[in-house]
Amino acid sequence: MLLKSLHRRGVSPAVDALRTLVPPPEASTSINWTDVHKRFGLCLPDDYELIVEHYGAGKFDDALTVWVPDGRGGDDLFAFATAAAERLEDARNDTSCRTLSEPDGSTHSAELGSGPLLFTPWGTAPGGYFGYWHRCHRDPNRWPVLFTDLNGVWLYHRQGLAQFLVDLLVGKFPCPTIESTLPSTHTFIAAGGGTY
Repeated sequence: MLLKSLHRRGVSPAVDALRTLVPPPEASTSINWTDVHKRFGLCLPDDYELIVEHYGAGKFDDALTVWVPDGRGGDDLFAFATAAAERLEDARNDTSCRTLSEPDGSTHSAELGSGPLLFTPWGTAPGGYFGYWHRCHRDPNRWPVLFTDLNGVWLYHRQGLAQFLVDLLVGKFPCPTIESTLPSTHTFIAAGGGTY
């Protein structure tokens, strides 16, 4: 419970590292998270909520979008999550080998399971990439992140969304198709305007 209260006051080392790497807009976003949880049907990780509050709708490096509740310009969590979940559901039927890559270079087989899909979408990037939380724990703050093009790239991070974003942007994943598109200086472009 202490961890939850620390996060809600804005204390999160991974979010702080993200804010240092990619400065957010000056204006914060106010969200009624109780309403979002009811509408979405899930409590969401604290680091996601802090990212949304600090950054709002927009794109990291003009590419990676973290969907926000009722976001503008193609950034709406409610509008896009269902279609992204269906895309992953369709990928279950693909019999090709899926290998998850972790930031330390380790790999293992990607198992999507045969029961209810335990992956919930959180965002997208050009090239057919989608981000998902792997709901393998009761506590949403322990959900790993899956980032995939549903084909050859399956990135997996066990330390949550904020740390995944930091590690992806600084090139800690051994994934040439991602690394080749990342700039050395990172920006956040708010929906409808300014670069930060």
